[in-house]
Amino acid sequence: VDLADTVSTTSDNLTAVQLTVTELQNQLDQITKDKAAADKESEELEVQKNDFEKLVGELRRKLKNDDEEHQMKTSQLQEAITSVITDRDNIVRQHTALKRTVFCFRTKPRFEV
Repeated sequence: VDLADTVSTTSDNLTAVQLTVTELQNQLDQITKDKAAADKESEELEVQKNDFEKLVGELRRKLKNDDEEHQMKTSQLQEAITSVITDRDNIVRQHTALKRTVFCFRTKPRFEV
């Protein structure tokens, strides 16, 4: 084996190694850029997630308040309905009593003086 061939082969190998190192460095640079972009997207998603969780919390509180208000209004409405029914029953009783009184006055014999 000739020294010139060895030097040539070594030089070719060195060139190949340098190209491989350059290619690996480029890949590492791209991976670093991709990671930075993914980290930024992850931070943005975390902010969106927090905003969404706040919104869900607010909606749950509003729903709870609305439900409590609905229950209160339903209770008030039931009380009002009960009151109206009671008033109607009283009016019916008074009307019936009044009809009896009127009937008694109409059918009561009149005495002439």
